[in-house]
Amino acid sequence: MLKTILLTVLMFSITACGNNHSPEVADQNVQIDPDSLQRTQVMEKTSDDSIRKNQEAEDEPFWSSSYMSTDNFSITTGYLPIDKLKEKFDKNPNTKSTLSDYAEYGDCGYRVKTMKNDKKEILHYRKGDCGEYGFSNTQYYLQNDSLRLIRMFSVGINTWPDEPEGSTWKVEETVHIFNKSEVLIKNRELIIDSDRLKTVFSIREKPFKEKRVSLESIYEEKKKQMIFGLEMKPDE
Repeated sequence: MLKTILLTVLMFSITACGNNHSPEVADQNVQIDPDSLQRTQVMEKTSDDSIRKNQEAEDEPFWSSSYMSTDNFSITTGYLPIDKLKEKFDKNPNTKSTLSDYAEYGDCGYRVKTMKNDKKEILHYRKGDCGEYGFSNTQYYLQNDSLRLIRMFSVGINTWPDEPEGSTWKVEETVHIFNKSEVLIKNRELIIDSDRLKTVFSIREKPFKEKRVSLESIYEEKKKQMIFGLEMKPDE
């Protein structure tokens, strides 16, 4: 049952599609250039001020924190391209936001916040709360109806307190960056015996592992997973 829940949380979160346009992912300092994937390195830096603010959030009640609560979408992910995008949407007076109804499947509950602006851009925030099993949050950025960026973060129980290792959590962050003909996939994971909220910050000290795959090789699968995750329909 536990493995099924964790696999469900992870399955909802990594998807894709693309086209041949060059996307501007945020402000002038944060871009995804399909002809130079190496430039994405600069987008992963988190400012000292951002880290400080996130550390202050550790004192926030866990169940109502922006990382856990499906009613709280003030989340700062620490991944600069997503946070800059959200800032841009929030500052645009023409941004329209909608919030889905709460959907509960098994031990997990989910909600989606969708932001659309007048530049044919969409930013989806999908949050999952699985109680004692962990939580997840995923962001999907689309431009001209094509998915350009996914960032998935999850914290799930790895071992229980009565096991020899004691209570530990598995933290995982995966980013997909979609370009003309290939996808840059960045992943990092961490096993930690800290509490769940502190894991949000611990993983940021670990570098991403990268790989590139062809856009065609994962397009259909990731697109279906995105639609499934946003519609929040139970697996039949």
